[in-house]
Amino acid sequence: MAQKKFNSLNWYKRTVKNKKINRKNSKSLLGFLLIWSALENLYFENDNHRTPMADRLFELGKRANEITQQSEYLSFIHHFQERYFGANQDGERLFYNLFLGTQYEELVRNVVRDCKPTENIIPALLLIANRYRNNFIHGRKEPIKVHEYEKQFNILNQFLSKFIERTEDLRRIQHG
Repeated sequence: MAQKKFNSLNWYKRTVKNKKINRKNSKSLLGFLLIWSALENLYFENDNHRTPMADRLFELGKRANEITQQSEYLSFIHHFQERYFGANQDGERLFYNLFLGTQYEELVRNVVRDCKPTENIIPALLLIANRYRNNFIHGRKEPIKVHEYEKQFNILNQFLSKFIERTEDLRRIQHG
């Protein structure tokens, strides 16, 4: 007897009563999860996780500065500047909802708000991507409203794929 293909999207919509999620707006999330998985595999394959992910990403971003041009990533920072510090009244609240933590919050805020070439562009973008990942997977234990984050995941997908392509020489970094 052939098994019927399970439709996880319909199951999710019924279970969390989210009628706005659909195949189109969930594609950016699926892409993000796939690209993030590739990033972890390519850069942290044998990592023993004694160092927090935020610290490892910050270090990776700093090392990327040696082989990439920060100006290539300004458009991504500009997107988050508009989201968090533009005309959006909820921007500051949205920024705090990233839950960056005290160690990196000020650095990321300054990079995003100033939106100019700096050695911290790539680290800031990696930290933002990490928070979207964590907030999706762990969050506040409530189902994500993917339709509200479609654009952000799309921007992060573009950034992460460009980063991975431009930093091939940094792959397989070993952390101790």
